[in-house]
Amino acid sequence: HLFAQHHDGLGGGQVITGGNGIIGNNAASGGIVTVEDYNAATATPSTWTINHELDVGRSGNGQLNIGCSPDGAQPNGGLVHVAGTAHVGWDFGSTGTINLFGVNAATGLRATLHTDGDLLVGENGTGIIDIGPNDPSITNGNPNSGLLYQGGGLVTVGGNLVIAGSSNSLVGVRFTDSNGTRSELDVTGTVALKNG
Repeated sequence: HLFAQHHDGLGGGQVITGGNGIIGNNAASGGIVTVEDYNAATATPSTWTINHELDVGRSGNGQLNIGCSPDGAQPNGGLVHVAGTAHVGWDFGSTGTINLFGVNAATGLRATLHTDGDLLVGENGTGIIDIGPNDPSITNGNPNSGLLYQGGGLVTVGGNLVIAGSSNSLVGVRFTDSNGTRSELDVTGTVALKNG
């Protein structure tokens, strides 16, 4: 995990990756990165800044969790900022998943993914973006009954959003709204749906 899981407002740290951020680089490999918690004194979320590209499931299996709270507390913020393009499920046989776990009702901090460039979902593999999921079993792959995540996740794309996929891959973007809180996807460029 990229950040320790405090859930007590003692987070708010920053990690800067000068090159690419890659989760699940090689075939048959897997990885999970979790970006969560916030600093209560400054009201700033834990942040992962990637100065080039983000690959979630390049050739293997990758999962990025933003703002999750597996101990059952409220979603608690987390920001991933990608200066370039973000790929989710890049190569054939790969699987990439990004989960954004909503907004914290007390602080207003939202689980946020922002790309300055394009967001490419399922280019050749399986790519899923889940904004505001309410399925606790996806958190670190460990079922934990009694959790319920509300809506309010935010994805902003500075470039284009391309949802593609080969004939044998699963791709998509799913939203969950609950308790009057909307999940959002804001795209500056174009939205293209492709099926190869």
